Amino acid sequence: MSHRNLLLCVLVPLLHWSLPVNGQDGPDKEDTVEAVEEKGEVIWHSTLDDAIKEASEANRPIFVIVGAEWCVFCKQLEQELTGAPSKRIADRWVLAKIDADDRVSDAREMRANGLPSLRLLSKDGVIGSSRDGYMATADLMSWLDESYAAVKSNVPKMLEIDPAEFTDEQVAELMSFVSTRDVTARRIIIDRLSKIPDRCVFKTIELLESNRLANQLSALELLRRWNAPVQGIDPWVPGSVDEKTIQQLLDWIKQSYPDALLDV
Repeated sequence: MSHRNLLLCVLVPLLHWSLPVNGQDGPDKEDTVEAVEEKGEVIWHSTLDDAIKEASEANRPIFVIVGAEWCVFCKQLEQELTGAPSKRIADRWVLAKIDADDRVSDAREMRANGLPSLRLLSKDGVIGSSRDGYMATADLMSWLDESYAAVKSNVPKMLEIDPAEFTDEQVAELMSFVSTRDVTARRIIIDRLSKIPDRCVFKTIELLESNRLANQLSALELLRRWNAPVQGIDPWVPGSVDEKTIQQLLDWIKQSYPDALLDV
C-alpha cells in the first residue's frame, strides 16, 4: 500500500483485542463478519489492508486504534466506547483495531508512539490526523466530527501535490478547510495556499469579510504572508474589517496580482 504514511492523524468501540490462542484456529473471517453484521454489531478490522479495502469500496475514511493487550488505557477506552458511541462512529467511518505486538508493520506504518495511538486515514490509507494516548469520549467524538470532511476529501493526499499543479477544484476544497480547528492541518494548508496567491486571493478576501472568527484569522494569516496592507486589521476587534479596509485590499490585489482579476 502506498501513500499511507503522511501528515497529520479517534476512537470508537472495540469488540475485543484478543486473538486466537496459539494452536487453536479462530473462526473463519467471512463467517465472523457475517455474524457480526447480522447482529448489528460494529466491525473492527485487524489489519490495515482489510480496512483500506472496505474503505475504498464504501468511500469512507478510516478510524484506526493501535493498542495492545497489556495497555491499561486501551482497555479503558474499549470499555467507555462500547455500545452506542462505537455504533455512532461506525456510521461514517471504517474501523480498524491494530494490535501493536501482533501487527508490528502496521503499527510502525501508523507511527504509533504512546498507546493507544489514534489515527484518521483517508480511504486509501493516507494519515490525515493523529492523537497519541487516552482521550475522553467527548473529546474523541469532537475530533472525529471536526476531522471527517477533510479526511474523507483526502486533503492530506492533496497536500502532497505541488501547489502549482492544483486543479481549481482542489484549490476550492483546500480553501473550504483553511479554518479547520486542527492546528497542524491548518498550518500546512495555509502554507500550500500561500504559494499560489493569484488563485486564491479573492476567496481569501471573502473569508476576511465573513462573520466567522476562524475564517478571518486564517485569511489574515494568508494576507500577511503575501505582504498585504493589513495594518490595523484585528478580527478580535469588531469593526476593524470595514468597507475601507476591503477596498484597500482590492486596490492592492490589482497592483500586486493583476492576473487574479481574470478569475473573478
